[in-house]
Amino acid sequence: MFKTSNIIGTVKRNIDYKKRIVLPTFTDVKSGDNLVLLRDNSFYSIYLKSYFVNLVPFLEMEQLKNLREFLENKRVLDDRFNNVLSVNVVDKQKRILLPDEVIDNYGSDNQVVLNGAWDHLNIFKDDKHMKKVLKK
Repeated sequence: MFKTSNIIGTVKRNIDYKKRIVLPTFTDVKSGDNLVLLRDNSFYSIYLKSYFVNLVPFLEMEQLKNLREFLENKRVLDDRFNNVLSVNVVDKQKRILLPDEVIDNYGSDNQVVLNGAWDHLNIFKDDKHMKKVLKK
């Protein structure tokens, strides 16, 4: 199963003619895993679906102390789900399909850089893009 901790490493992956990438072995991904691909500020991220859903707090009005807290939590919830691009099932060759938005923004070289970020993978256009974003 796709790890939810200790995802560390960086690899370049070719995008095949069907717009798929092979996920790195350091993720422990298995065929049939459900992964969520979402848009972040200046890159894309991949999470295990069950882990991603649990990251989002379930909000009940009586548990919240005040309206400000409710609105802030609702904004975080809305942002997280509004940025989901796709949910993918990993195939037998440990590949996932990249959404058209990722291909349009990053696919000109038919290659992307995948970087482990502890509990998820980040997708970057190239090494230069990754270094620029991670430098911030």
